[in-house]
Amino acid sequence: MSVKARERRLAAVWFADIVGFTALASRDEDAALKLKETFQSITRKVVRERGGTVVKFLGDGGMAIFPSADAAVRAGLDVRGVFESRAALAGRDANLRIGIHLGEVVSEPDGDVYGDGVNTAARIQDEAEPGQVVVSEDVWRQIRQRSGYECQALGERTLPGLEEPVQIYSVGRAPEEAHGEPVESDEKPRHSGRGRRVALAGAVAVGVVAVGWWLSSREWKGPTSAEAASSIAVLPFADLSPGGDQEYFGDGMTEELINALTRIEGLDVVSRTSAFAYKGKNLDVRDIGRRLGVGTVMEGSVRVAGGRLRITAQLIDVDDGYHLWSETYDREMADVFAIQEEIARAIVAELEPELVTSGRIVPRRTGDPEAYRLYLQGRFFWSQRTYESTMRGIELFEAAIRADTTYAVAYTGLADSYESLRIRGFRTAAETLEKQRAAIQRSLGLDPQLSEAHKSLANLLFNQDWDWEAAGRAFERAVELDPRNAEAAHAYSHYLTAMGRTRESLDESLRALEISPYDDAIRSHLGWHYLFARDPGRALEAMAGRMSGYHGFLARAYQLQGRNAEALVQCERAIAERGSDAFLMGFVGFVYAELGHEREALDVARRLEAMGDQTSYDVAVIHAGLGDTERAFALLEEAYAKRSPRMVYLKVDPRLDELRSDPRFDSLVRRMRL
Repeated sequence: MSVKARERRLAAVWFADIVGFTALASRDEDAALKLKETFQSITRKVVRERGGTVVKFLGDGGMAIFPSADAAVRAGLDVRGVFESRAALAGRDANLRIGIHLGEVVSEPDGDVYGDGVNTAARIQDEAEPGQVVVSEDVWRQIRQRSGYECQALGERTLPGLEEPVQIYSVGRAPEEAHGEPVESDEKPRHSGRGRRVALAGAVAVGVVAVGWWLSSREWKGPTSAEAASSIAVLPFADLSPGGDQEYFGDGMTEELINALTRIEGLDVVSRTSAFAYKGKNLDVRDIGRRLGVGTVMEGSVRVAGGRLRITAQLIDVDDGYHLWSETYDREMADVFAIQEEIARAIVAELEPELVTSGRIVPRRTGDPEAYRLYLQGRFFWSQRTYESTMRGIELFEAAIRADTTYAVAYTGLADSYESLRIRGFRTAAETLEKQRAAIQRSLGLDPQLSEAHKSLANLLFNQDWDWEAAGRAFERAVELDPRNAEAAHAYSHYLTAMGRTRESLDESLRALEISPYDDAIRSHLGWHYLFARDPGRALEAMAGRMSGYHGFLARAYQLQGRNAEALVQCERAIAERGSDAFLMGFVGFVYAELGHEREALDVARRLEAMGDQTSYDVAVIHAGLGDTERAFALLEEAYAKRSPRMVYLKVDPRLDELRSDPRFDSLVRRMRL
């Protein structure tokens, strides 16, 4: 199959998001999820009917492109009108903000879209008040002579990242057009600062028509039959083994199926982390499917006893709860790979039969079922990210490699474990670095096309070798080889921040979160990104409602907002939950220092110093917060000599702002070639 080339073209780019979604999610997660499902259902239907393409959904927002400015604006008004009417009738006062620009875009082979047109549209959306559809002058010129619109000039705005100011306009539907189509709203243009909201009394005319439209459409009951045939969530397989000790195996089976199905063009598969958010939850499968916005759900169980393996699997229609397909496999453990392939083929045959191919659907990375079992167990422990679990993961990865010395992905598990030991201050560079490097080289030698291996290499080049150019190429290659690799996008965002490419870093952070929206580590990373972008308000929004284990970031965000009591509470929680994690403790110690709690700050510094040779930078940050400039610079020199992992952020770390005027700081930045 030939690789689809990048395509450059002119398009109308459309961004929309739900106002106040993060705050609602922190209060009532179920209500927020239903609101998001409503928005996505409306958007899919309207964009398709207006001739556009939904590029992606980003949390509570979405992006679409259209062949014309007129189609984009009409879709914006349609989506806004129906969404707000639906929300009003449900008793919620909810609004959208929509921004539209006409410009050049680049379409990637994976379906994503980039370019100046995308960036400008995103920034225009940021200028919209709740309930507004705001367009650029380029869009306004295309629609100003067309009937049915009312436009209000909002003036020139200087938008971040753009050299010239942009004239923007709010757009509404003209009164004579207000009742022309059931999906359109009769609202007049919104004025900046007022953001008029839809009320039941003011929406009766459009609401009655709109309600009839939703009730006659499956969009409001669930996905349409076409969408149900291409959207699926694979839930974690339950462990029914006699000893109850095969959870890792059920999780691994689930992950293998998700990874395989995501590579089939035409299937929309919920990410691993989103699906795993419902692990162990006592919820109806149809309810889970509706929350995840899919038409079908796969669930099942595993039972391992001796050398025997029993796997049950069933595919369920979210709309009516009927079983589309079910099967029980009672085989030898050696047949695990054949079972995975059979399940994947059954799913594709049921949902999109024309996509069934003669080649394998589930990649077989090893032919040894014991090596496979050990690898799954290793990843299970590695993902817990504690010292004890990481050491156990290393033992299991090494055992998997002994069982199959050609198992490339097992070597990446080993490499990632050694890096985690060093990065988090659990082990020294001398104890980990060469083992990490050897594992990466072996993995790439076995499989040069393995995304996980290129991500591991990129992390090594970035955090340890400080080879910025080579690291950037390796990150780009990892993302290119597997656009669904959330860990690669997450790590790449760290690199981009360190390089001062803040906007690109945010794009990668959002990409990682789109792939794995329920992953606390990735969501906390978005909060970390906003902290380094000096935007504590957005950092708190990004981390609201779901955070566990990343209280150090929350402490810093609260401290920056002057909410000192809340910051201190988060410091205490961080120490209780992740007191051995050097990365997070650096934030805790700095917050104590900034708040004048010198004793507590020094206690954290001593804790970090006892962890080994990789924490000098984190201790330096604390002394910078205490105003001890000489000690801070001495520690930064030590961190430079020992290649402390966090030194890569020297140029951009806001916690070091008080040191930047000192010539010694510029000297360090130059020596690091930053």
